[in-house]
Amino acid sequence: MADISTEEEGLRADEIGFDFVGLTLLGYTPQSQGLDKFKVLQSLIAKCTHPVIAEGNFNTPEQAARAIESGAYAVVVGTAITRPQCITRGFAEAVSKVNK
Repeated sequence: MADISTEEEGLRADEIGFDFVGLTLLGYTPQSQGLDKFKVLQSLIAKCTHPVIAEGNFNTPEQAARAIESGAYAVVVGTAITRPQCITRGFAEAVSKVNK
């Protein structure tokens, strides 16, 4: 699987024959800051001959469902379920907004 951060990288990975193209690094590299993950995902799905995997910052059930609806082969949610400190932070932030 190619771990890519931009559409251009994904298209190149598809061209050279990676079995899967994963958006793993999208948003984590300087060249991918500010890119809309769903626009990149949808564009790659439309243009790639190999399956595209939604990975990296797909943190909610709604985002996972949207990725699958968009045509993603699979969704990797990783941190959203494997790091309790991230899960707890989300709850704490939501609750702290109510208490102010």
